[in-house]
Amino acid sequence: MWSIGVILYELITLKKPFEAETLAQVIHKIINEPYAQLPHDTDANLKMLVTTLLNKDHNVRPGVFTLVKWPALKKEIIEFTEKYGLEEEMVDMWEYIKPEQE
Repeated sequence: MWSIGVILYELITLKKPFEAETLAQVIHKIINEPYAQLPHDTDANLKMLVTTLLNKDHNVRPGVFTLVKWPALKKEIIEFTEKYGLEEEMVDMWEYIKPEQE
């Protein structure tokens, strides 16, 4: 999940969240320093997602089955899945995110 947070951060900012000249320096920054804030005009749900995924405490970062239940992500996943007819491909995940039956 951490790596997804890094990728999202890079897609939003076009920069790495932790940059340094050596691997040891990067590791030091990851462990000890915060990343630069996302731009102010970044969607609030996206900011929350990146912040959660880049949490330094791995015990606090959500797993994929927790993330798919987030209302903003759940809505997007359902719409994407239905638009492209991917229900069968998502069968294992679908049980976690399918819309409530009325």
